Amino acid sequence: MAIFEWQPAYATGIPKIDQQHKRLVAMINELDDAVHNHASPDHMRAIFEDLFEYTRYHFQMEESLMEEFTYDTACTERHKAQHQRFVNELTSVAESASFATKADGQIILAFLTNWLINHICKVDRKLADHLIDHAHVDFLEKSLNEETTPTDHGQTADHQIVDQVIEFDAQFGATVQDLMDSLNQILDDLTPPETEVKSRIQNVNSQLKALDNAINSLSASAKSLKGKSTPET
Repeated sequence: MAIFEWQPAYATGIPKIDQQHKRLVAMINELDDAVHNHASPDHMRAIFEDLFEYTRYHFQMEESLMEEFTYDTACTERHKAQHQRFVNELTSVAESASFATKADGQIILAFLTNWLINHICKVDRKLADHLIDHAHVDFLEKSLNEETTPTDHGQTADHQIVDQVIEFDAQFGATVQDLMDSLNQILDDLTPPETEVKSRIQNVNSQLKALDNAINSLSASAKSLKGKSTPET
């Protein structure tokens, strides 16, 4: 069972914020899995550092919304102060934690879980109420469809794209090659008077060859990227 189960009560009503909160919950659960499966200290630290970086990105997003939609000055200052204190705490953990024992991981997980639940249910809820009252409807709808991870943290999305490229190559790469072989056979069977038909087939064949090369190159790059981005355990 995951250490942090997302509950409907945690939803703020702002899709963009809720999506990022769910991502944070998933990353905490990923760290919990690593702790309970006795992953290496380096692997646990890598997950923690990813979580730390994404947390800072999330805080920046929330603070930009406070400015964009003119959140109360005092509330903004208190909210930002909580963010900064949490960042300071995580910085201290990053500098001192060894992740050498299960107990180390459990202490960090308890801190992360309790802080995030408290922050979502109290501080973020107040911000969300303000956004719902003051934001335009199109912003609320747009936020549901926006990318919620920074480019250097889009690993999940990147892996999905890589997998799709590899799957595409597996499904259609052979088909393109079969078409090329069939066209070559037709060319061999044509008699000299059919020059125009032969020319058109050669043109199509050239385009298929270019497509085949592009698929092979893209698939090779995707496999290389997937190999480099897979964390060592």
